[in-house]
Amino acid sequence: MVTPAKGTLELSAEKDSDLFYLARCSLGMLGVVAEVTLQCVPVQKLLEHTFVTTKKEVRKRHKNWLQENKHLRYMWIPDTDCVVVVKCNPLPEGKQPPVFKSKYSEEDRLEPVRSFYKQCALKHRAAAEGKLGDESKAPGDKDAKSLASGSSPSSVKDGLASLLLEVLSDDELAQLSFTELRDKLLAMDPLNYEHVMQVNKVEAEYWKRCEGFRVGWTDEILGFDCGGQQWVSEVCFPVGNFKKPTGEDITYMENLLDLIKKNGIPAPAPIEQRWSVRSRSLLSPASSPVDGSIFSWVGIIMYLPTDDAKQREAITNKFMEYRRTAQRKLWDAYEAYEHWAKLEVEADDKEWLRKRLSKSFPIDKLNKARKELDPNCILSNDIIDQLFPLPMEETS
Repeated sequence: MVTPAKGTLELSAEKDSDLFYLARCSLGMLGVVAEVTLQCVPVQKLLEHTFVTTKKEVRKRHKNWLQENKHLRYMWIPDTDCVVVVKCNPLPEGKQPPVFKSKYSEEDRLEPVRSFYKQCALKHRAAAEGKLGDESKAPGDKDAKSLASGSSPSSVKDGLASLLLEVLSDDELAQLSFTELRDKLLAMDPLNYEHVMQVNKVEAEYWKRCEGFRVGWTDEILGFDCGGQQWVSEVCFPVGNFKKPTGEDITYMENLLDLIKKNGIPAPAPIEQRWSVRSRSLLSPASSPVDGSIFSWVGIIMYLPTDDAKQREAITNKFMEYRRTAQRKLWDAYEAYEHWAKLEVEADDKEWLRKRLSKSFPIDKLNKARKELDPNCILSNDIIDQLFPLPMEETS
């Protein structure tokens, strides 16, 4: 690690371990990492099992699934009783995966999504044509065609931005993946609670038709298509250990889904939940000194399926409201901390967040290391200054 004050340092668990575990997740505050030696494991083939179950069944089976599987992921679908469960485990060499023949082809899986798209697109096009007809009758206004082309006053343009949709042909629909179709659907009315919940129900049906097994290398299986541009807030919180998981991870999700419904939040699917073991990195959201500790990670999202600036701004504002609701109602109760790379520092929350971080992370130790390695704050930035302010005497 190259540092402003002490040049290049070599750190490891054996050599200056305190600074090593502090620097591993230090947000660039201590130095620039120039070289890393990674511990690797042999590449593995994984057997993935995907199926859909109910919230009640997840609550009942969660402890066993957590203990029995190498990798586990839930994808919760708001306003439905559907949870997509994805279990992945190493496939021993020479062993064949279970025989499973799906009754659905890829065409069959996408059929409900395509049908719903056609239904929604026709409805919105009719609404747009009706609005254009009304506008074209106003004295001095241009005809509906010129309004649709973008030459209308801003007040008219804004009203038409989410309505003017060209209905895609069957051939065009056949070229789109599920996530692309979902973007098309959400773009029609992304902040309408009822519309988004209908899209979620169609997604649940899609996943029911995707149940089955597949085999692939680790990098093929553990990643998945999460869709187009989106806002994401992901938090991490402790849930006990493998022998005695607390169940707080499922309670968190139940409370989050209740908040979505109670507040009418147009929350698209999926809300992804996964688990990891503890980290020894002192600033990791999953940091713990206790070996065997496990943590749950939950990510909420809102897609940005449109290029319209005003619509994107409206989605952004609604997402921040969504995130703020989860923050104020859940985070403190579950000791949840946001993934550093997805952290949003809102003006009203700076002081609250600063105090909260100081309760759970070794800020004094961090700032002591900063004073030694970067006394002139060359590596700092606005967010670092806001969240980890140095005492005045150290910055003078």
